[in-house]
Amino acid sequence: MAPLVRPAPGLAVNTVAGYIKDGIRSGKFAAGQRLVASELASDLKVSLGVVREALSLLDGAGLLSLLPNRGAQIRHLSRDDVRQIFELREALEGQAAALAARNLKGVDARQLLLEAFRNADKAAAGGDVGGYRSTNASFHHVILALANNPRLVEVASELTVPIYQLQLSMLLNEHELKAAAAGHRHIVDAILAGNSERARAEMEDHVRVSGAVMMRLVES
Repeated sequence: MAPLVRPAPGLAVNTVAGYIKDGIRSGKFAAGQRLVASELASDLKVSLGVVREALSLLDGAGLLSLLPNRGAQIRHLSRDDVRQIFELREALEGQAAALAARNLKGVDARQLLLEAFRNADKAAAGGDVGGYRSTNASFHHVILALANNPRLVEVASELTVPIYQLQLSMLLNEHELKAAAAGHRHIVDAILAGNSERARAEMEDHVRVSGAVMMRLVES
């Protein structure tokens, strides 16, 4: 992770919160790990008040739990957490796929989508679980971007942060990798065909299947 640049005062809280979110995504901060406000303030060269505000913001977002006089702790995801996150993702990313199919224009946009699909497909075909995690994230991000709705992107992107806690420890089997890749192909075909309702349905089904895999992990 790149060193944090000292933020401008007005952006400090969001910058620190973003640093912690990136730490969750990368595995630097694991579920159950304690975050000490004074240590974060020293490491990031910001005030203790800024760190406390950032921790409070992330507590409100459900990413961590505040500990009285002891900083905070990265939350473990419960079965209900996973269910609720994927129900929201299903609706939001289904809408993103429908908008992408409706708005897709130009060779560059089509090429961007196909490249993201091929990268994830290659990782799945090779049984590369780690590579698939990153290329799958890029695939979904491209579709969100092609939806051309920044507010939708912002909300949907926030939902992926806690899921990284599970993905980093998840070992997909060969069948699950191939099933995920097949889902991507159906989504891409629908978007390229400009069929917004089919794109929505294919994405909803894909996210629903992914949610079931995550639920299995939580239960194990």
